[in-house]
Amino acid sequence: MPQFRLTRSMAKELKLTSLPTPADSSLIFYDDWYLDVFRLGRKKIVCCIHIRTRLAIAILPSDIGGMKALFEFFPFILKHHLHDCQLKDYKKIANEIDVFFRDRLSIFTKTNHLSTQSHMTQFKGLLSAYVEKGNVINQNFCDTVSHHWLKWLIRLPNNPKDYTRPATLWQEHYN
Repeated sequence: MPQFRLTRSMAKELKLTSLPTPADSSLIFYDDWYLDVFRLGRKKIVCCIHIRTRLAIAILPSDIGGMKALFEFFPFILKHHLHDCQLKDYKKIANEIDVFFRDRLSIFTKTNHLSTQSHMTQFKGLLSAYVEKGNVINQNFCDTVSHHWLKWLIRLPNNPKDYTRPATLWQEHYN
């Protein structure tokens, strides 16, 4: 089951009052996500970061049918962003994602991952910087920033002295 670690603001947005502690490890690679919601201008943006690879996705709920459609829409935008990672077995991975997210209940848990939280702050800063350049806030804008993040240099969680890119982490796992 997909595990989504929700910040307090995201849990409030989904009207969830209590959240369990997250499971530490998962056998499925793409099921552990950190989610937060914030306002940029007058628009709500949901930011999703994969716990292991730091792949970041920005979703504008107003462009996909609201918060209720978020988890239905999530696998489609995930496949869209993974396509840009230039994975060898992209079709196989896209099928795995379809099977994994189809007819599965999502598990919502607390956040307890501080290194992911710092990457989330950086990603939100990147979104804000793009808005200051005069970009219109829509899903295309969110996709552009998310694609830029794929090539963003991030610090590795296990070894803070080493740096890499989210796209590289996905490629290393699948290639």
